[in-house]
Amino acid sequence: MKGKGMERTHAFTSKGAKLVIALGVVASLGFLGACAPQAKPAEPAKAPHATEQTKPASEQHLMVYCGAGMKKAMEQVKTGFEAKNPGAKLDITYAGSGKLLAQLQSTHKGDLFIVGAKPDYENAKKEGLVQDNIPVANHTPAIVVKKGNPKHISSLKDLEKPDVKLVLADAASASIGRTANMIFEKNGINAKKNIKATVGTVTEIVTAVQSSNADAGICTKDSVSEAQDVEAITIPNDQNINQIITASITTFTKNQDLSNKFVAYLKSAEGKKAYSDHGFLPVDK
Repeated sequence: MKGKGMERTHAFTSKGAKLVIALGVVASLGFLGACAPQAKPAEPAKAPHATEQTKPASEQHLMVYCGAGMKKAMEQVKTGFEAKNPGAKLDITYAGSGKLLAQLQSTHKGDLFIVGAKPDYENAKKEGLVQDNIPVANHTPAIVVKKGNPKHISSLKDLEKPDVKLVLADAASASIGRTANMIFEKNGINAKKNIKATVGTVTEIVTAVQSSNADAGICTKDSVSEAQDVEAITIPNDQNINQIITASITTFTKNQDLSNKFVAYLKSAEGKKAYSDHGFLPVDK
């Protein structure tokens, strides 16, 4: 009997010990859990730092097609217009007027068309690509020669001399190329044999003479006014064919209101000054 009682007591003690140990483990885990650092709630997303570049919600772009010969003036216009119209951005493509017209014809995209001669505008108008135009400035043709005029060129007739290397703009690419051809025809000038190169813009004509790849070319007075190592020979008014820079809004503009503001800026005193600062004469002179 005594042996059986001891067996029961031993079994109870063994089970009790296990229970005590189990409760101790649970208590320990609970204590450790209580002591563990609590997770912090998620912090709200921070607003962009003041120095981060973010696109203004009101930013509006105008796509401008502009003759290459007026790039310096147009860059000044761009700076002034954007300063007066916060959020406005001008995206400008510079090229010869023929190439600009071709882009309008093929893409039907863009907001403004600014070219160096009215016939280019009239061609775009006939095709329904642009609205009415405003005159911007004179783009008067002249003869460009090397500084000091080493070939002693003083008139259109001198361009026929056999030792004169001539550069002209391509008539299909730039208004000054077509105008030069008309000036030659008007005055009976036959200088075809002296043409050594045709280029795409009035700027390239000046560069060719600067680099002595040509002795002379037909460009515009304004393109020579700020150029180094060249000078302009004036073509008399009765022999010349003047060009007028025109600006017009396209018929497919996506921002008529901002385009109207840009045209108004061109007509303002500040807009006109941007052109006169770079040798362009105003249209009222």
